[in-house]
Amino acid sequence: MPNDFMNYFESGLLNLDNNAYLESILCFDQAIELDQHNSDAFYYRGLAKYLAKANGALGDFNMAVSLNANNFFAYYSRGILFYETQNYQSAIGDLNKFLEYDATSYYAYYIRGLARYFLHDYAAAIIDYDLAIDYEEDDADLYYNRGLAKIALKHIVKAIQDFNKALDRDSERCEFYFQRGLARYQLKDLTGALMDFDIALDLNPKCKEVAHYQNLLRTELKP
Repeated sequence: MPNDFMNYFESGLLNLDNNAYLESILCFDQAIELDQHNSDAFYYRGLAKYLAKANGALGDFNMAVSLNANNFFAYYSRGILFYETQNYQSAIGDLNKFLEYDATSYYAYYIRGLARYFLHDYAAAIIDYDLAIDYEEDDADLYYNRGLAKIALKHIVKAIQDFNKALDRDSERCEFYFQRGLARYQLKDLTGALMDFDIALDLNPKCKEVAHYQNLLRTELKP
C-alpha cells in the first residue's frame, strides 16, 4: 500500500505541475483512499481544487491543518482563499501563522495588508505594504494599495508619492492615474487632476467614473 500511495501522490504532484488540475484531483483522491491521515495529500488536493475553481478546497485545507498543525503552506493557501471570499479576519489569522514560518514572503504581507485595509485598519495595512515592499520593490500594486491606505488616513501628499511610484513601475494602469487624479483634486490641483483623468480615460474609454470627474473638472476650469 505505501508504494501505491506514493505512486498516486507523485502522479498528483506531476499533474499539478502540468496544470492538469482535474487529473491531479483524481490522483489525490486515490492517494487519500489509501492514507486518510496524510496532511500533504489533503493540502495538494485542496490546491488543485482551488486552481481548478472546483468545490471543496476549503475542506481539504481544513483537513490538512487538522492533521498537521505545522502544515504552513496549507495555512497560506487557506489564508488566500479566506481573503478571496472576504473572510478577512480568518485570512489574517492564517497568514500570521504562515509568516511565523516564512517571514520573507512579500505576497503574504501584501494579502494580509489588503485584508487589514478592507477591515479599515489602514495603519496596519500600511505596515504590511511596507514589509512587502522590503522584499519586492518592483510590484506596482504594492505602492498603489499603500497609496489607497494613505488616502483613507488623509495623508494625501504621501499617497500621491506612492501613486507616482506605482506609475514609475507600470504606466498603463487606468486606476493608478484615476486615484492620483482624485488625490490631486483633493489638493485643489485641478489642472494636474484633469491631466490624470484624461490619461486614465485614454487607457479605459469605457470607465464612466473617470468620465464623470473629467467632465466635472473641465466645467470647473472653464474661464
